[in-house]
Amino acid sequence: MLSSALFILGVEVLSRALNFLFNDGQYVGCDMPKWSANLNHLAYADDTIIFAGAHEKSLNRIMKILCRYKSQFGQLINKEKSIWYMHQNTSAQLRMLKRKSEYSELIKKVNDKLHTWKGKMLSFGGKATLMNSVLQSIHIHTLSAIVPLKCVINELHKIFPKFFWNNKEIGRSKHWANWQRICLPKAEGDLGFKSLFDVSKAMFAKLWWKFRTDNSLWTNFMWNKYCKKKKYSHFGEMERWLSSVEDDV
Repeated sequence: MLSSALFILGVEVLSRALNFLFNDGQYVGCDMPKWSANLNHLAYADDTIIFAGAHEKSLNRIMKILCRYKSQFGQLINKEKSIWYMHQNTSAQLRMLKRKSEYSELIKKVNDKLHTWKGKMLSFGGKATLMNSVLQSIHIHTLSAIVPLKCVINELHKIFPKFFWNNKEIGRSKHWANWQRICLPKAEGDLGFKSLFDVSKAMFAKLWWKFRTDNSLWTNFMWNKYCKKKKYSHFGEMERWLSSVEDDV
């Protein structure tokens, strides 16, 4: 394991090597407008996002840099946790399969958490507390970053009531109310669970506020690439725009 100082030096070497790709005439990076600064990667504590064009030579150059970094600093790339996103010009069928696979880990986490309690005689109050405090918090980060497919949210909406109404070790239990009903407010006599569609919309509103008020790298990037010649005055327009942007990325 590298010391903190060596790790920082190693990441700096990796960052400079990726930036040096702009000097390579055969490298095709992320398509940015001429008035915007070039951007090919973002580095976090233990994650790195790399932007590149879908060109074999460009991707090979990136892989060579990553392999060189791995051999010199001993930092392995976790392929299981790595993911790639495609442009909208990729075939719709392939993009749909890819997008579903992006959320398989999310669904698995929810199922694994529920499996721990499957068949246990928790009270309805205990199940409600578990779902509110643990299960629904798992995907807040995901919903704040991207728009999940409707089929993914619907799949999660099937998992939650199945766990909530289950009171048998074996077999199926009767569902006394559907998920849409028990998501109604407690003031109306229901349980007040949060629909993930509503959570996703709330996350959109948060992005809209950030876009309108912050002067951050994300805001500048989105403005320069997608909004330089457009105006968005209210949240509804921003929601439609963000959905279209996700399809473009």
